[in-house]
Amino acid sequence: MNKLRPGSELPEDLQKLKHVLKATLVEAFRCLKPNGRLVALGPNIKYLTATYWDFFDHYLPLTELSVAEFMSLSVSRIEQSIGRFLTYTMSLGYRRAVRKVRRFLKCPFVSRFFGRQFLVIGQKSEAGA
Repeated sequence: MNKLRPGSELPEDLQKLKHVLKATLVEAFRCLKPNGRLVALGPNIKYLTATYWDFFDHYLPLTELSVAEFMSLSVSRIEQSIGRFLTYTMSLGYRRAVRKVRRFLKCPFVSRFFGRQFLVIGQKSEAGA
């Protein structure tokens, strides 16, 4: 029988999610070849305080800084970190999303005004450590 859990366990659940994210990044970097890159793109809570929680799968608040910090713990170099990269929602259908991304890449200054997702690129060390 399922039981309701008291809200006081929420901080513990968030800690578990952070450990899962860290373990996932460590494993991803382990699988990369030397000099391989890991690209992280996601909604930036820094710019989405009112709408971040509107989607069911958004349960760990992240920014480009927190993701870069997680990546740097995995013996990697942060190649690029952008707080405002793409607009918030890309769930417009594949073709519309591709066109939108192309426009953003052609006019990067637009991201300063409309970007709500971060982009972080981490590179594994040459030694593969």
